[in-house]
Amino acid sequence: SLLGTHAAVGAMAVLGALLGAAYVMVGPVISPLILLTYVVGHIGFSTDARLRQAHESTIRGFVKVVEALDPLTKGRTERVAHLCRITGEQLRLPWDRMEGLRWAALLHDVSRLAVPGDLANREESLTPAEHEEAVRHRTVVHGVLAEVEFLRPMVAITAAAHTLLGQTEVITPIPREARILAAADLFDARTSTRSYREAMTQADAFASLRAEEWRFGDEVLDALERAVVSRGEIYGSPDAASAELLARQVKERAIRA
Repeated sequence: SLLGTHAAVGAMAVLGALLGAAYVMVGPVISPLILLTYVVGHIGFSTDARLRQAHESTIRGFVKVVEALDPLTKGRTERVAHLCRITGEQLRLPWDRMEGLRWAALLHDVSRLAVPGDLANREESLTPAEHEEAVRHRTVVHGVLAEVEFLRPMVAITAAAHTLLGQTEVITPIPREARILAAADLFDARTSTRSYREAMTQADAFASLRAEEWRFGDEVLDALERAVVSRGEIYGSPDAASAELLARQVKERAIRA
């Protein structure tokens, strides 16, 4: 209809203005994200069916942009999405919430593109002012992505997870999906080797998360640990306990076979 066309044009104009403001604030690094977001918005005004079919490929497109511009994220996105999925399965989340969580996990590192490299890759803890600057840059990207309707729920999960990881105490209730994403994100970060540090052992990573149980909730941490251990998956630096556990699980599976 003519009314629908005018609404679409108006919405695209608002999106264009927001993208322009984001470019001015963050700089050229956000250009690929701007292009992808604009294209997705255009597709969204075509037909709802077409948008639904494009969801998966669109999100994969965002992931490829992130990995191309920040090699540190390569493989990390898929690992975090996997950890979220198996944790959600342990918690028996409904299918629609599982899908939202999975897509949020795939998108969660996109906002990292807007954070200055010296802050994003900092070895030591950020000062309050530096953390505020990083949050400000992430917020710009969240705002851009949230302009695309189907991304909005996933962006809300991602933003809540980032907020949770930056808090020293839980001030407001955090959705379960965001707590799952935050726990998976931090577990992967601590079991991954970086240029400035060795990866933790799996046991130490779980223990470090338990020390921050107030942040994630015991039910989320229990589900994450059960999901990883029950599958015989080992992350991080090798340790005797993990090696023994894996050997026992392999033997048990061989006996059952």
